[in-house]
Amino acid sequence: MDDAFLKRIFAHALTAELLIRRHLPDWVDKVDFATLEPLPTEFIGEELGKRLADMAWRVRSPDGRSDFVVLIEFQGRPERAMATRTTAYGALATQRLFEGDRELARGDRGLTMACLVFHHGDRKWYAPTKMRDLYEHAAPIEYQPISRLPPDADPPTVLDIPRVLIGLSGASAVLRMRAELPVLGRLVKESGDEDYERYIVHTVRAMLRSKGIHSEELEEAMSMDAVTVAFRRSLEEFKQESRDEGLREGREEGREEGREEGREEGREEGREEGRQEGRQEGREEGRQEGQATILRQVTVRKFGPESGEEVARVLAEASDPVTIARISAAIVDCDGAEEFLARVRGD
Repeated sequence: MDDAFLKRIFAHALTAELLIRRHLPDWVDKVDFATLEPLPTEFIGEELGKRLADMAWRVRSPDGRSDFVVLIEFQGRPERAMATRTTAYGALATQRLFEGDRELARGDRGLTMACLVFHHGDRKWYAPTKMRDLYEHAAPIEYQPISRLPPDADPPTVLDIPRVLIGLSGASAVLRMRAELPVLGRLVKESGDEDYERYIVHTVRAMLRSKGIHSEELEEAMSMDAVTVAFRRSLEEFKQESRDEGLREGREEGREEGREEGREEGREEGREEGRQEGRQEGREEGRQEGQATILRQVTVRKFGPESGEEVARVLAEASDPVTIARISAAIVDCDGAEEFLARVRGD
């Protein structure tokens, strides 16, 4: 009953203005009260079910370069976790505002937010008003981004193993593994934990399989040194097989096209021009055919024979560079056959 009454009273712009003037005096000279507008509170409650903030008002600075938002909560009794609730409301409100306002999201306009809790009960309010007061040593009000080690970083130590592991992930990780796997192996050994090394070996082997790098030697590797050696050999064999197959098909196609074009020309000049053009087209088609064959092989290795057949069907219809590039990206990006096939078909 009290909440309904208060919500109706605080739904008036003048009440909101008086509230700001009294309880947020630092805002008074920074805002234009003519711009006061209520905000819907549903934008706060999606991740919290039906628990919505009671009221929300926005007012802008006279130059329009800053937004000031005040969230209002009506509470009949003290609640120790109120700081958690108001922090969640503020975070979700900010997220929804950013989603609907590109200027705010880009930082082209400033954003200031405050939350006021109106206690209309009889008991004295004793709950902490700051998140940090709920914790003994720290509060989750900030985060620390961690990325892979930059090329010019100091030599990593055991403490840098998490960042080295991050460096093995990502679409282009295979290109970096030749240099980074030995570093990881050295650091894992320095940790002195044999069980941890076995765990890392098992996980790295699974990751390599997911990227199409697979061999009997790699499966039998029981240490990071063995994994590194097997990986290098598998990568070199894979590259050589791809080169050889592409060159063989390219040469054969080039010869055939050159002969056909040469026969059609009655004059020596025409025959020579035909051969040149045929060789060029043959090489191009040969490269594309070679790429298509490699894509089929890698698909079968990573996602199974059925996925390989679907790739063969798609490439039979169109083996142009755009299609080949799309399938190549899908092989690297996707973890499962269903997601991969959807990308291949262009769904």
